[in-house]
Amino acid sequence: MSLTFCQVGHHTTPNTFAGVKADLFRYWDINGDGQIQTEEIAQIARSEFTSSDTDGDGFVSGRQLANGSTRAC
Repeated sequence: MSLTFCQVGHHTTPNTFAGVKADLFRYWDINGDGQIQTEEIAQIARSEFTSSDTDGDGFVSGRQLANGSTRAC
């Protein structure tokens, strides 16, 4: 399963809901092919979890998640 995105531009306005969605899409589209695949989302989730679980207990709090992201959009 994949979702297709019609790219309007390379820069979005993050203060709009559409801009946030476009930024999120680019973040999830790891290989940059204009589609999101479940494998890409799973890869990001694993990476975010690992970088956020700063105490290594296998759990991530909201605070850890907010401070732990290492991947730039």
